[in-house]
Amino acid sequence: PVREDAEARALWLEFLRGNQGPPVPDCPKPTITSLHGGSTLSVSATGALPLSYDWFAGESGDTHSPVAGVPTQTGRYWVRVMNRCGSALSDAVTASASTPPRRRTVRH
Repeated sequence: PVREDAEARALWLEFLRGNQGPPVPDCPKPTITSLHGGSTLSVSATGALPLSYDWFAGESGDTHSPVAGVPTQTGRYWVRVMNRCGSALSDAVTASASTPPRRRTVRH
């Protein structure tokens, strides 16, 4: 028979109640190292792989206007970078050009 450690079990239940997974040791959260606007939106980020990128129109943190594909109009855009350890939000940058802005993601 295996004796259960009551303290470890209590900690595990606390994580589950908070809708959090168990802690991941040595798991670097994403860090956005650069973000550029203009005619091409580009972002560079580091963190535990794989990283995923979600682009949005509007101000940072406003997830009401996700951008699927290439942005089609001049405006403000920001990106959320995620991995299994957490996420990072960029500031919003302005994409402005005579032609619709293109989107480019650089992965490190």
